[in-house]
Amino acid sequence: MTLKKNAILIAVCSVALAACSADSTSGDIKVKDYQQPVLDAKWVQYQCEAGVDQQQAEARYHFGEATAIAQVKLGEEILTLDYDGERSNAETTVFSVGNYAWSISNKFAGQKPELEDNGFLTVRKTETVNATTVEVEEILKKACFPLK
Repeated sequence: MTLKKNAILIAVCSVALAACSADSTSGDIKVKDYQQPVLDAKWVQYQCEAGVDQQQAEARYHFGEATAIAQVKLGEEILTLDYDGERSNAETTVFSVGNYAWSISNKFAGQKPELEDNGFLTVRKTETVNATTVEVEEILKKACFPLK
């Protein structure tokens, strides 16, 4: 990708992130009523292999009877993501909001999210390749493992 494309992508991602992330400018994290329990959860620190963003990640989780929520820090923003049943499977739990997705392993079935590893933060975008528009997922953080 060229430098110009990267700059445009960063600008687009910043606008999209502001639209679908929590409002952290006032110091209050705004969430929907059913997402409130995640605000009481402890942040889990991760060390990530690489990605477009930094090599660290922070996330916190709430697994309730009817909902599962994750919050992930992306720069100065906090994404509040709902459980994504369509993208999750027996090995992986996926949370998403807008074009963003955070996935972690599913070894403990929501019982010990602070121990789940192999976190990936991605953003869906469209690119045109040889006059064909395709949807791709850019990896922002990958292979994130909790620091113990």
